[in-house]
Amino acid sequence: MNAEVFFWFLVGTAALEALGIYLTAAAMRTVIASRGFRTKVRNVPEPEETTPAAISEGIPLKALSLTGALLAAGSLQATPLAEVHFVDATATDLWVVGLVNVFLLAVFFYMRRMLDQLVNVDKLAAAEAEEKAPSRLMQLLTDAVPIEEEFRVETDHEYDGIRELDNNLPPWWKWGFAASIVFAVIYLTHYHVTKTGDLQVAAYHHEMEVEQAKVLAYLKEQALNVDEHSVTAMTSDADLSKGKATFTEYCAVCHGDNGEGKVGPNLTDEYWLYGNDIKTIFTTVKYGANRGMKSWQDELNPVQMQEVSSYIRTLVGTAPGNPKDPEGKLMPEQTTPEPQEAPAGSDPTEPIAMQQP
Repeated sequence: MNAEVFFWFLVGTAALEALGIYLTAAAMRTVIASRGFRTKVRNVPEPEETTPAAISEGIPLKALSLTGALLAAGSLQATPLAEVHFVDATATDLWVVGLVNVFLLAVFFYMRRMLDQLVNVDKLAAAEAEEKAPSRLMQLLTDAVPIEEEFRVETDHEYDGIRELDNNLPPWWKWGFAASIVFAVIYLTHYHVTKTGDLQVAAYHHEMEVEQAKVLAYLKEQALNVDEHSVTAMTSDADLSKGKATFTEYCAVCHGDNGEGKVGPNLTDEYWLYGNDIKTIFTTVKYGANRGMKSWQDELNPVQMQEVSSYIRTLVGTAPGNPKDPEGKLMPEQTTPEPQEAPAGSDPTEPIAMQQP
């Protein structure tokens, strides 16, 4: 097929497509003017943008106008038929006519689609309404009235163009309200009538007891369950060496490196302020004293306090250089003096100094 034959084939195809567009537009006008179409669309709201009639009337005219413009852009310009070259069809002519065919074909199928929509306008409207309708679950939860049926719940009250509607309360809200009443009755019966449950204060104390039991179990597992009632003196070199290291780190600043006494009393003589038995020494280290010694239970664990208390007992009888003068009562034996004032009564403004047990 040479270029001339192909060119005229495309021109003929474009003419057929234009004819098809014209016939489709005529069919659309006929459908719109029919009584059956008016019956179908009687209850169908008009589209917001463009009516089918306007579309059917406007598209063919625009299509034909654009077709003429495209044909005029090529070699088929507005010239007398005698001046048209029937032999030498250039590549530009073929491209222009080909584009015109593509455009006309697209317009034709678009108008066919619109014709189908006009014929089935009632089905499309029903499908669109069904799509916009709330689901059964949403309707069950909200009991909402469709917008087109709001006249059923409309009242006589209107303010500034705003109409008042008498909608029902949402079922989910009413169910929640009923559930809260049932919960309140169960709560009142459980906590205040039968008292089978603990209120907040009782629950707090119960949880504290449970956690305290866990702490004691942990201390027992870690061998840290030593207190002032169960403490015993350690005598092994390893334990006393650990006690000396603790003494050097925490106690030497007030009692001297060798226990000779500085701000705190001398720990090497036989004079004691609170007692020289292991339990009294441990108690003094743990809780502090009313003369300014702080409590060490937050810095040292029970085993460390037992080790340092045992090491302090070994300092008695040593002869460090420059010892401080004796303080307290002479206690050559391990004895516990009369109870002193509780450490809690000490003045917190006094300087903190580690006193001799």
